[in-house]
Amino acid sequence: MNETTRSWVSTQSFDPNHPDFREGKDYMRMSYEERALDLDMVEAEPGYAITGVRLRKLGSHLNIEVKV
Repeated sequence: MNETTRSWVSTQSFDPNHPDFREGKDYMRMSYEERALDLDMVEAEPGYAITGVRLRKLGSHLNIEVKV
């Protein structure tokens, strides 16, 4: 792997009060009852790259998913 090609990608700003954003679709509020965050180890197979990351709700947990 060429370490010099790795970099963070900036995202657009996010305002949950903007009328285009909907709770439960574009973002999720965590509460005392639903506060579990599953940070599993996710990896791409050798020769592949991770091109996307998202969080999805599984029951009362937030789970990480990647696109390879």
